[in-house]
Amino acid sequence: PTGPPRRCTWFLRPADVTLTSLSDLSLIAFAHSHYAPDSMLSNLWRCAVRRSIPLFFTLMFLVGTDTFLVSPLLPTLSALYRNPTAQSGWITSAYAIGYFALALIAGPLSDHGDKKRVLVLGFLGFAVSTSLCALAVTFPLMLLFRFLAGACAAVACPQIWASIPLLVDRQHLIRAMGYVSAALSVSQLAGVPIGSFLAAASWRLPFPV
Repeated sequence: PTGPPRRCTWFLRPADVTLTSLSDLSLIAFAHSHYAPDSMLSNLWRCAVRRSIPLFFTLMFLVGTDTFLVSPLLPTLSALYRNPTAQSGWITSAYAIGYFALALIAGPLSDHGDKKRVLVLGFLGFAVSTSLCALAVTFPLMLLFRFLAGACAAVACPQIWASIPLLVDRQHLIRAMGYVSAALSVSQLAGVPIGSFLAAASWRLPFPV
């Protein structure tokens, strides 16, 4: 590098290459994983961190938070749908079942497709399904939307784990994986308080937010 990277640019013989896409990043990481100088690997790491790791952290945080978001809402939803509290617990389970049902096949099926497109479609479906929970006027509808939200999350999340090795060189791979994995731990701590805070205004509010 001839100076501080402004647009994730490094000097490569015989010309300068500007990284603008996932394929560019993965190509550079692969080509220089064995012989690139430490300064280039450090610049590649900073570029990946600045562009992708915070986004992946946020997406995993949202998925993890949604798992625990409804826990403080169960008494309210139980009264709304006139169900026993124990039966309302299926609202939480439906999300986990949807995730489990798709998790085993979503990753392998997407290996032959465009990971970015699958990621976007998966999280779009996740956002729509979660938002629709706010409009669920019956208990079966709520279970259906929660199941779909979990299924869409299962489609999107494997794309994150598969993309990190393409974006980050092996020297920094464990660190990047740790950052993204930490989002799940943080979401377990934050999910219930966030749900309780938003539900103080309305039980519908936590879902679209």
